[in-house]
Amino acid sequence: MGFFRVLFFVVLFLSATTGRAAGWVEGVSLVGTDFRAWGWGCDRAAPNEPVWLHIWRDDSVYLGAGFADIYRESAVGAACGGSSQHGFYTKITIPDNLLDWKNHSIYIYVVSGPSGVEKWGPDMSVVFTGLGNVNQPRNPGDVLGRD
Repeated sequence: MGFFRVLFFVVLFLSATTGRAAGWVEGVSLVGTDFRAWGWGCDRAAPNEPVWLHIWRDDSVYLGAGFADIYRESAVGAACGGSSQHGFYTKITIPDNLLDWKNHSIYIYVVSGPSGVEKWGPDMSVVFTGLGNVNQPRNPGDVLGRD
């Protein structure tokens, strides 16, 4: 394995394990009204316990919660200091009024008894596309534009 590849994994590991919460958001997407987030997360103060995740949007909108309890590779267990049962795949239905055609940052928080609440992972962003807040034609043949 090349030097830069090893360096990348060391930096990734260290950035994923700062603070009491450890984890990594591997991706987020929005397909129709189905928001999805996946990755892994744990509380290193309770390394064998799965944790709840709260998912927020950058305009202080709570999107929903997920539970990190899926078995992952042994490196996840090493980063957490215990079990590797910390993966998550969360699917949340987004109401139409939140589909505003804007690019929003997504923040994920680990919620755990021993450590309380801690934000982690890279902030991801997704465009909340949909029919919410889009001008509708009033008459057949009306031409509409976007800002």
